[in-house]
Amino acid sequence: MFFHQKPEKVKRDNCKCCDILTIETADSYERTMNSDKVKGMRNFVLLATILIAMSGCSTTAWDPYYKELKPTYEKTYKLSSPLIVASQDQRPYVLSGNKTELFYGLTRSLFGIPYSQSGPVSASNDIIEYVSLLIEDESSIFGIKRKSIGIDEDGLSVALDESTRSPVLFIQFYEWKTDTPAVGTGLLHYDLRAKVIDQAGQIVAQEDVKGTNSIINPDPGSGAKRKTGRWYQKAKGDALGKILLNPAIFNAINLLSSEQLETNTPA
Repeated sequence: MFFHQKPEKVKRDNCKCCDILTIETADSYERTMNSDKVKGMRNFVLLATILIAMSGCSTTAWDPYYKELKPTYEKTYKLSSPLIVASQDQRPYVLSGNKTELFYGLTRSLFGIPYSQSGPVSASNDIIEYVSLLIEDESSIFGIKRKSIGIDEDGLSVALDESTRSPVLFIQFYEWKTDTPAVGTGLLHYDLRAKVIDQAGQIVAQEDVKGTNSIINPDPGSGAKRKTGRWYQKAKGDALGKILLNPAIFNAINLLSSEQLETNTPA
């Protein structure tokens, strides 16, 4: 690295040309340094602007992807009474303590080295919220109660206890992990087991799904060149849809909802 060394103003007797040369050299140095500072500041501002713009791309103002799926679910689910959506993390690496419930997946360097990625909320709460947003009737006075069950609890017992108040959609996940390379298509691996429990504590429907979904751009015409949250939201919606759009699941929930409405309606 090279450093500017400021020339000293040395007084030389009887040599005005040297004095003038020295003064001019020092003044020239000051002008050069001031110019460098201005250029440096301009470069800093330019870099900051670029970084801000890039951060804006990664957190776009696009609508959440679930809104595009909502019309399908509005036709499928007819909730006329309260429903409890419960979830429990059963991933083996979380149960062992190797990963926390905030763990979402891996990103890989160009050399394939994996790095763990965590989210602001647990994977269980994230799944509950996404499911609730999809099937909830926003115009209805009957809401959905969200219930995240701890990894150390007996999940089915907790779900059965909750079912005494309202029917329960109980989802346990044994795998829920993204794997995103530096170059190429990312993947979402999942292993989900869903149960619908009535108010008598009976499991009236059950569905298990396991697979891998590609994490692809849901907005190919947008020109987006960076992976935004909507990429993951699409993969997540596709995976959960294999449970939620299964006739055994939504028919059981709709039936329980209508029966509960009849029970609670005065004669």
